[in-house]
Amino acid sequence: MQSIFTRATSVAALFCLLQLPMAHGQQKPVRLPAADVSVVEAEIPHFSALPEGLEVKRAQQSHLPVFITGKLPAKGQPNARKSSSPQEAGYSYLRELKATLQIIEPDQEFVVANVQTDELQQTHLRMRQQYRGVPVYGGEVMLHTQNNQVSVLNGQYFPTPSLVSVLPTVSGEAAIKTALASLGTTGTAAHLQSHSMLGKGENKARLVIYHPKRNHLAERLTWHVTVYPDLVHRWEYFIDALNGEVLHRYNHLCSADGPRTATGKDLNNVNQSLNTYQLGASYYLIDASRAMYNPSSVLPEKGTGVIYTLDLRDAAYTFNGAFQQVTSTDNLWASSASVSAHYNAGVVYEYFKTKHGRNSIDNKGSSIVSVINVKSDKGEILDNAFWNGEAIFYGNGDKAFKPLAGALDVAGHEMSHGVVQYTAGLEYQDEPGAINESMADVFGVLVEGRNWLIGEDIVKATAYPSGALRSMQDPHNGGTGLQDVNKGWQPAHYSERYTGTQDNGGVHVNSGVPNKAFYQFATATGMSKDKAGRVYYRALSVYLTSLSQFTDLRYAVIQAATDLYGANSAEVAAARTAFTTVGIVDPGTGPTQEGYQFTMAPNPGADFLLYQYAPDKSLRNVNIASMTYTTVTTTLMKGKPSVTDNGTVAYFVAQNGMIKAVNLTGAVNERVIDSQPVWDYVAVSKDGSKLAAVKSVLEPVVHIYDLARGQWSAVTAVNPDPLLQDEKLLDIKSLEWDYTGEKLLFDALYSYTSGAAKKEIRNIGLLSAWSNTSASVGDGATKNFILLNSDIINPTFSKNSPHIVAFDYVGKDPANPTSVSYTLVTLNLKTSVFRGVFGGQVMHYPSFSRTDDRLIFGGRSTTGSELIGYLPMAEDKLLASAGPVGFIGQGNWAVWYAQGTRILGSEEDVATQVNAQVYPNPFLSELTVRYDYKGKGAVSMTLINLLGQECKTVTVPRAAVGQNLETLSLQGLPAGPYILRLTNGEVTSSYRLLKQ
Repeated sequence: MQSIFTRATSVAALFCLLQLPMAHGQQKPVRLPAADVSVVEAEIPHFSALPEGLEVKRAQQSHLPVFITGKLPAKGQPNARKSSSPQEAGYSYLRELKATLQIIEPDQEFVVANVQTDELQQTHLRMRQQYRGVPVYGGEVMLHTQNNQVSVLNGQYFPTPSLVSVLPTVSGEAAIKTALASLGTTGTAAHLQSHSMLGKGENKARLVIYHPKRNHLAERLTWHVTVYPDLVHRWEYFIDALNGEVLHRYNHLCSADGPRTATGKDLNNVNQSLNTYQLGASYYLIDASRAMYNPSSVLPEKGTGVIYTLDLRDAAYTFNGAFQQVTSTDNLWASSASVSAHYNAGVVYEYFKTKHGRNSIDNKGSSIVSVINVKSDKGEILDNAFWNGEAIFYGNGDKAFKPLAGALDVAGHEMSHGVVQYTAGLEYQDEPGAINESMADVFGVLVEGRNWLIGEDIVKATAYPSGALRSMQDPHNGGTGLQDVNKGWQPAHYSERYTGTQDNGGVHVNSGVPNKAFYQFATATGMSKDKAGRVYYRALSVYLTSLSQFTDLRYAVIQAATDLYGANSAEVAAARTAFTTVGIVDPGTGPTQEGYQFTMAPNPGADFLLYQYAPDKSLRNVNIASMTYTTVTTTLMKGKPSVTDNGTVAYFVAQNGMIKAVNLTGAVNERVIDSQPVWDYVAVSKDGSKLAAVKSVLEPVVHIYDLARGQWSAVTAVNPDPLLQDEKLLDIKSLEWDYTGEKLLFDALYSYTSGAAKKEIRNIGLLSAWSNTSASVGDGATKNFILLNSDIINPTFSKNSPHIVAFDYVGKDPANPTSVSYTLVTLNLKTSVFRGVFGGQVMHYPSFSRTDDRLIFGGRSTTGSELIGYLPMAEDKLLASAGPVGFIGQGNWAVWYAQGTRILGSEEDVATQVNAQVYPNPFLSELTVRYDYKGKGAVSMTLINLLGQECKTVTVPRAAVGQNLETLSLQGLPAGPYILRLTNGEVTSSYRLLKQ
C-alpha cells in the first residue's frame, strides 16, 4: 500500500548539519564551542498538513478525516481557471487532498453516485469508493459545492486498499448458498416477485472490498450477500470471496416497528377520511390521489405512485401467495386495522412531501405498501411491526402491544426507515444502526406532532409501565438501567451506552442518546420541532453516510444548521449544546478516552540534556544554560536512559542486561538496581516511586519494581479490543510513564492476519500498569491511539501536556524492502490531529524540552556522524515553527529534563492501605505521621530516596492500640522527593513526599 508518509530521498536533503567538535576523554566540565551549523532547506513531510484555511476532524480510531471544512486556496493568479462543474470541482478537491485522505488515485477510486442541488443553491455530490472497479463497502464521501467550489467534505471511507487481486475464487452463487445454509434454509424469496406491489426481494451477491470491524487496514475481497429467507426478514452476509469464510452477518429487519373517498373507524375508534379506488363494482384500499401518482398505472396490481394497504389474512410471513387486496363492495371499511394503516401511510407521505419536498419514500414517486394482519414465522401472533426494505408489516399485538397499525408515530417510524434507506443508507448495526433508529424516531415524533413519546397509543401498561415504548424527552422512560431495557429504558448520555453485541450492537438501545440530543435541540430557546426537523432532514439527506458514527451525526447536524441559519446563529449554538449535553462531543473539545484534558505547569528548575556520546558510548550530562557537560558514567547502555521528573536520578539498562541507576546531582553515584542480566529496557515513574522494565525475551509482560518496598511484580498486557484480524500482542518495548504513575506509553509488536498472510507490525498505545488505589499492578488493559500501515516506535509524552506525544514512523518502500526511512510525528490524543515534522534515515528517539517549546531528536550530519538537533515548536506543540537546528554533535539517545520540583497532575497522595495521615507535604525538617494500630506486630517508618536507598528508619516496637502520632526529625537530608514506607504491623503503604 502506498503510504501517506513521504519518504526522504536523501540524508543531505533532510538534515544537513556540520559535525560539532567535542573533546573526548576530558573529565572536567568544558564549554562547548558555539554550534557551527549549516542547515539547508529541507522537504519535511507534513503528511497530514492541510492547505491554509481548511479544518479537519478525524475519526478517533483510524485518524482518517471525516469532516473537512473550508475552501482550497486559489492557485496562481486571480484569473486562474475555475472548475466548470461540481463534478470537476469535486475531483480536483480530492486530488489536492489525496495525501491527507490516503487515497492514491481519487479519479479512479471514487465514482459519483448522486448529484443534487438544494434550495440554497448548494450542489451535493455523493461519491462511492471503489478499488480496481470493485466497490469498497461503506466507503462514501459527500462533497458540498457552491459556484463550483467545494466548501465541505464529509463521510466514512478507507485508505487505498493493498489487495493484489480482486478476482474471487468463490462464486457469488456459492456465497448465497453458504448464507442460506447458515440460516438453516435453502428457500428463496421467489414468492416476493409475484407481488409487484412489493418489488423484488431477490437473493443477491455483490463483490465488494470489506473491512471487518471497520478496521481500515484489514481489507478482504468479499461477497456481500443479501438473502430473504422469508417474506419479512432480510439478512446481510459478508463472505470471504477467496475461501468462503463467513466474516460477518446481521439482520437488516428494521422493527418497532377513478379515485374515491370514504370514512372508517380506526383502531383508536376515531373516524378517519380515506382515499380509495373504484374498479367496477369493487372498491380498493388504494390511494391514487397523491401528487406522486403515475396515471399510466395498471390498477389494482401494477400501480405506481399509489399507497397500497394489503392483508396477509393472519398468515405467517413465510407463507407464499397469501396477500390479498383490502376490498369493499360499498366503500365502507369495517377493518379498523386497515383503516389505521391506510390513513397513517397517507399522513406520513404528506409530512415528507409538504415539509421536505420529498416525493415518497424513495423520492422517486414509488408506491408505499402497508401489510396488516401479519403473524410470526411460526404462525404465532406478531407483537411487532417491521420495515423490511420494501414494505411495512403490522402485527396485531400480543403481550406487549395492541394492534400496531393503530399508532401514527409507529407508521412514521417505519416509513422513515425507508427514507433513511434511500438517503444515508445507514448500516443497521452499532452506532450507524442506532442513528438509523433515532432518525426513525425523530420523524415518527414529527409526523405525529403531539408529544415526545413513541408508541404511547399501542403499548400495554403491563409491559411498559411508563405508558410508552420510548421517550425522547426522558430516554430512561421510568427505568433505572439496562436491566429495564425491555420496559423501555434507554441511555440518555453517551456514558450509559450499551457496548455489547445483542440487538445488532444495541441499535434500539443506544438510539436513546441521539434521541435525547434531538429533544434538547428542538426545545432550545428559539427552536421548534419544525426548525429542528428541517435541520435533521438536511443532515440525513445531505451529510450522513452509511457508516456514520455519533460524532458524524453531531458534525452533520451542526453543518446543516450552519447551511440553513448561518455559522454564528442561535440554531448552530443549540445544536452544539444539545450534542455536548448528551456526551456526543467533538474529540477536539471534549474529554478524551484517557481523560487527559489539561496542561501542567512546567518544572521550574534548570534545563539539562542527558545523552550518549557516540565516540566512546559514555553517558553525558549537559547544562543547557552554560553548555557545559560532565561524564556521568562510562557504563555501556542498551538504550535511551529514563529520568525522574525532578531530574535527580537516571535509570538505564547496561549492555550486560542489568538495571542501573545514577544520580544526576552531587557526586556521581552509580548503583545496580537489579543484577539479573535479563533486561532490555527500563523506565522510571515521574515521581521516582517505581520502575517499569521489560526483558530481552519476546513476551507481552511488563515488570514493575516498587522502589519503596523493594518488590518486583509483573503485569501481562492484554488487548481487549483488537483492531486487526487474529491480532496478538507479542512483545513490548520503549516504555514511558504518564504523569499519574498508573499508565505506560509503549510500543509493541503485534501479529495479525491479512488475507492469507501472517504479518507483524509495531504500534503505540497505553498500558494500565499500576493502580494507585490498591498500590499494586494494574489490569494490563491496553489502548491503541493510532493504527497506521507501517511500524510506529519510540513514543514519548510532552513534558506538560499529557495529550501530546511524539514518535517515529517507519516508512518502507514496497519496491525496495531494504530501504527504510523514519518520520518524526507529533500527535494530539484529544483531537486526533497528527503531523509529520521531520524525516531522515535514522531513528529519532524524540524528547520534548522542559517547556515543550523544542522537540529534540537524533540525526546525521553531512559526514554521516551522529548528532542531536531540535525543532522549535509552535504553540500547538504539533507543528514546527521553524526549520531544524543542529544542537550537539556526536550524540544520540537524548533526554531533556529539568532539576526542579513540581506537583504532578491532580492526584492526591492518600493512604492506600494504612489508615494514616502524613504531613506537612512538602516538609522542611520534620514530618508528622498519624496512624491507626490494631496491636499486631511492630510499626516501622522508612524514608527512601529515588535511588531506593533507605535514608532513615524509625521502629515503634510497642505502639498503643488505636491512633498514634510520631514525629520524624529529618534535618540534614538533601532537598528532593522521597517515599515514606509505613508498616502498621499488618499492611504497608507508601507516600510520596517532597523535602524543600
